[in-house]
Amino acid sequence: MSIVMEKSNFEVANIILSQSNMFTFEELLIQLHEKGIEIEEEQVKMTIKNLKSSGLVYDYGTKYSLSTLMMR
Repeated sequence: MSIVMEKSNFEVANIILSQSNMFTFEELLIQLHEKGIEIEEEQVKMTIKNLKSSGLVYDYGTKYSLSTLMMR
């Protein structure tokens, strides 16, 4: 099954998957704003949730990190 994402969701996923250190939701929102990406916070949360359910992002309470598979 292929997944089709809107451009803004793709950009959010791209920024998340490019993180090299742990990050907070607020830090992610700042990065999106700095890149001129306007997206609802709920869409960002949904993108994180989808990446978590795929095993690509881990949730450590207030911080997130990429799976070790993504760090290779």
